[in-house]
Amino acid sequence: MLAGLIAIVLLATACIALWIQYRALRRSIFAWEYEPSVAALWSNILNTRPETDVVLADSSFSLIQRISKQSFTLNDYLHPSNISQLLAQEQNPDMRSATSLISSSTVGSLNEFKLAQQIMALDPSGKKIHLYYARDYMPALIKRDNVILLGSRLANPWDELFEDRMNFVVKSDPSHTVVINHAPAVGEKGSYSETGSVGYCVVAYLPNPDHNGKVLLIEGTGPQATEAGGDFLLSEDKLFDFEKMLHVTKLPFFEVLLTTSQMKGSPLDVGIEAYRTYPNLR
Repeated sequence: MLAGLIAIVLLATACIALWIQYRALRRSIFAWEYEPSVAALWSNILNTRPETDVVLADSSFSLIQRISKQSFTLNDYLHPSNISQLLAQEQNPDMRSATSLISSSTVGSLNEFKLAQQIMALDPSGKKIHLYYARDYMPALIKRDNVILLGSRLANPWDELFEDRMNFVVKSDPSHTVVINHAPAVGEKGSYSETGSVGYCVVAYLPNPDHNGKVLLIEGTGPQATEAGGDFLLSEDKLFDFEKMLHVTKLPFFEVLLTTSQMKGSPLDVGIEAYRTYPNLR
């Protein structure tokens, strides 16, 4: 009988040890689930639909517009022959050759790749989050999945689908990038222009067009600012402070304009410049 009791105690001890190890392993892999503010936001994205798509910006699309001094729409992007026809009108053969080479290349930003990697790490199993290059993405997926769009419209034209619903919009032409504030509140400016050491990032958390999924836009005035916007969304301290600012324990749909300091290609700090909330959106 004593031997049986000892066996039961040993078995119970082993089970407790295994449970503790399992909890520690899960905490190390799913650390974000143990950060209340981060978990409240990201679980509301990752756990509400089977699939979440991270769409990387297409830096070659941005380069083409800057070099050619022309602006193209999402419709142009979805029909590359339209862009090719316009670029073919370039009189300088060297310029024509350069734009053709760039338009056929796959180019991305290291800052945005790093951010995508951090987001992908929220799902170690690799079953919920899928990475797409903007050029390979499809309109049908926006209606089916949750979507996270990285980069401004100049490099990620999919942002265009949501701009008419937003107050803060990143506008870029071939030589200048600025954030437009369509309805400035007291103390806010109507526009915010990046400088060498200061950038801006618009983060928008909205329902998708059919209101059956979530969309997260992270649009920086440059890749460093986009990375800083992602850091904000993955920081327990930053999100907790934002919740306190809004007097909520769970973030509603929102837009936030972030100001970022940056140096030598790396974001240094991020702060809230302005925001809008949409608690009645479903």
